[in-house]
Amino acid sequence: MQSPRDSFIELEDLYLKQKPSSYNERIQQLKSLEDAILNYRTAIRSALKQDLLKSEFEADTTEIFMVLSEIRHAINNLHHWMRAQHVETPLTLAGTSSYILYEPKGLILIIAPWNYPFALCVSPLIYAIAAGNFVIVKPSEHARYTAQIVSELLNSVFKNKQVKVIVGDAETASALTKLPFHHIFFTGSVEVGKKVLKAAADNLVQVTLELGGKSPTIIDSSFDLNIAAKRIAFAKFINAGQTCIAPDFVLMHKSILDQFCKLFSYHIDLLLENKGLECDHYVRIVNQHHFDRLVQLFNTQDSTEALVYDKVKLMIKPIAIPITDWNHPLMKTEIFGPILPLLTFDDESELFSNLSKMDRPLNLYVFSEHQGFINNVMKKTRSGGVTINECLLNYCNNYLPFGGDQHSGMGKTHGQFGFNLFSHQRAITKQSFLPSVANMFTPPYSKMKVRIKNFLIKYF
Repeated sequence: MQSPRDSFIELEDLYLKQKPSSYNERIQQLKSLEDAILNYRTAIRSALKQDLLKSEFEADTTEIFMVLSEIRHAINNLHHWMRAQHVETPLTLAGTSSYILYEPKGLILIIAPWNYPFALCVSPLIYAIAAGNFVIVKPSEHARYTAQIVSELLNSVFKNKQVKVIVGDAETASALTKLPFHHIFFTGSVEVGKKVLKAAADNLVQVTLELGGKSPTIIDSSFDLNIAAKRIAFAKFINAGQTCIAPDFVLMHKSILDQFCKLFSYHIDLLLENKGLECDHYVRIVNQHHFDRLVQLFNTQDSTEALVYDKVKLMIKPIAIPITDWNHPLMKTEIFGPILPLLTFDDESELFSNLSKMDRPLNLYVFSEHQGFINNVMKKTRSGGVTINECLLNYCNNYLPFGGDQHSGMGKTHGQFGFNLFSHQRAITKQSFLPSVANMFTPPYSKMKVRIKNFLIKYF
């Protein structure tokens, strides 16, 4: 197996020898990728089952369909994205025309996570390819069956070696981040994201970080509590809460706390078809380390509620836990699992005061029938994205930018935002046959030029 450096050198050599791919070539690559995913659909499902115990339905909807949707969106819009974008010319530059060219950045590194090991590996690749780049993909070693399928699938599509897959551990990923790529796209934890950013700094490599954080969910007492509980329960149930945009904790008025707990538990039982952990479409925790971390985290609270889990299958039943302290251990870290802390507030000032002290999350959810309350939440909080009266949905719209803010990440992807992310936006200005405006600013500085200069400073 090639070392990370040798793989990089081979890809760099190919990149330097080939001209950027044309529109037709990119479309063909995207269509070939779409066809390969459909052909590998059974193998992808099987790999996700082995890695995370994902059901066929969940594998199709949260991984395969999401990627196919993005590919088709890119195919339908790539012609528009690639067009030179003409911009207005200010009066002071009369006689010139200006436009923006979208050029490939060059050599891209994509480091994927384990929680959605297929979707979050291929999704950024779609836009890197649409923008005409050469790519090294590093799947997560914690989802090794999916990593192998991703490698086989991409090798079958990109036989020209424009895309290379490197399967390896954390040391492999670390070695890759130290190489002079033109852009690194990393999805994962804040701790590892900081290491990626530091490694990339030595080569002045641009970096996109998709992290996570503690995404809050706020329930206003005006909203139907049963509907809110049902939607939040599903968002915490899917992938066993191992989702970067999953509701991390819930905030509500204390008067509705007990009712919410009952409704959440009721809807979780429905989602599990009243079979508990014997349900055949519920996902397991990815490995022993994360399972032990979640059990230990739960044990930091003194609730009379008991955590239901299976230490052999590495499964934990979703549970909502009322806590009273914003400094509780459950509030110190992103949970990334099926444990849902519940906090209460007496008034809005208390709510926003506590939220303002937290790092900016990847997403925020608010359930309310009062537009004034929603406006207040939007005005007094910051987050990568917001979904109102539902969970997760703003991730699913390819016309919206997706990404974090500060501690939850940097850079935006999906749709045209993803294409722009992997493109160098080259500014072009062309002088016409008319005399250049620069002539007015070259010596000798006549009285007329001084008057023109003063006029510009005063009015332009």
